[in-house]
Amino acid sequence: MLVRAAYASTINRPEFRELAPFRFYDFNLNADIQGNYALQTAKVQNLDLRWELYPTTGEQITVGAFYKHFTNPIENYLLTTASGANSLSYAFVNTKSAQNYGVELEVRKSLGSFSDLPLLQRFSVVGNGSYIFSRIDLGETVRVPDASGRVEPQNVTDTQTRRRPLQNQSPYLINLGAYYTDEAHGTQLSAMYNVAGPRIYAVGTVVNPTVYEASRNVVDLVATQRLAKHWELRAALQDLFNQPVKLVQDSDRNDQYSKGDQTVRSFRRGSNTSLGVTYTW
Repeated sequence: MLVRAAYASTINRPEFRELAPFRFYDFNLNADIQGNYALQTAKVQNLDLRWELYPTTGEQITVGAFYKHFTNPIENYLLTTASGANSLSYAFVNTKSAQNYGVELEVRKSLGSFSDLPLLQRFSVVGNGSYIFSRIDLGETVRVPDASGRVEPQNVTDTQTRRRPLQNQSPYLINLGAYYTDEAHGTQLSAMYNVAGPRIYAVGTVVNPTVYEASRNVVDLVATQRLAKHWELRAALQDLFNQPVKLVQDSDRNDQYSKGDQTVRSFRRGSNTSLGVTYTW
């Protein structure tokens, strides 16, 4: 067994597109994106506590808890437009502060421990899940760029929910994987599953409510076969189900994602298939 405790102080610098002092069009979202040259670097204080158990070689059970404190976190802000939800427009702003804490569980297990059958010796499973609670303190004003790019302070006391989950933070995350390895024949197969809970995509106001990104199930498949001493064949299929990305606006104004909320954008990223041969020496 092993117990780990860690502290780290990190920063999150704005990306170029977040700082760009102009407006550009995102063809995937069918939306205008406005940069904010006044963005400040976000600072993050991180605390982690983990308990780890290693029953056998290649197996692991981990239980952990974490806490993060953000100063000036950067968020995606939904601008008010004359056309409402049919003409989405976003900008990036700093909010006052935020907290993020939760628990996580990770398990790595070989099926060979259940039986001496040769087939089960080649299988292993991996799973991890997290439950996260986040809360942001918006402050009284945020500095928002207008259509010309000029940044002005905007009072949000009466127009926004001042304490809510952090933008782009899902309340839960689940990852599962199953692996088959036959070293004698050079065969490796894997199937991976991922789902993230619904999260705030863009922070809204009383006039133009918050937009949420709905959860979607993602499955990836990978197969690798050794052909000769230096040659390997690899095939991969990413996002098997190709479920749509849905952006949903909080039309019932209950400050959370609901199935009855209005879908304002829906598109599919598409499945990606690849086949390749690798030579190593």
